[in-house]
Amino acid sequence: AGLGRTAFLHGIIISLLLSHTPEEIELYLCGQRRSEFSRYSEIPYCQISSDPAEELELLEDLQAEVDRRYTALFESRCRTIYDFNRRAGLMKHLIVIIEEYSNLAAHWKKRTASLVTNLAEMSSACGIHVIVCSEKSVYFRDIRNSFPSRVCLRTDSIADSYVMIDRKGAEKLG
Repeated sequence: AGLGRTAFLHGIIISLLLSHTPEEIELYLCGQRRSEFSRYSEIPYCQISSDPAEELELLEDLQAEVDRRYTALFESRCRTIYDFNRRAGLMKHLIVIIEEYSNLAAHWKKRTASLVTNLAEMSSACGIHVIVCSEKSVYFRDIRNSFPSRVCLRTDSIADSYVMIDRKGAEKLG
């Protein structure tokens, strides 16, 4: 029996697909178990990766996209993507879902942590949204404070619960 992470992610993905058009969003699904996201492979605005090197490259490209988007926002005198889309044109929301952060961090811990931290802190105003999942709290500890909100499913221990949500209790979730 799993912790419900896969069902949780599928719920988010399906909700995004049903509530947004291809002109509004692009999804980037990153996960070692390619089969988890295979049902979305026919959707043209869904890119799926199971290669950590490709995923690192995606994060680097997204960091460059954040810079490009902030320049566009500044030049059009807009504060957010919503202002920009009302006044200047259409800028798609880019949603990145990393199914298991520790797979990336195991290869390039500092570089991955730096990119994910920067994206989490800087990208939502310009329409880039990052969802990161991790079973291994040791890797998540480095990036957790950069996320404005966190969802915690059942953890293995009280210590993991403290890492994820700063309190005990997540180890008791059903």
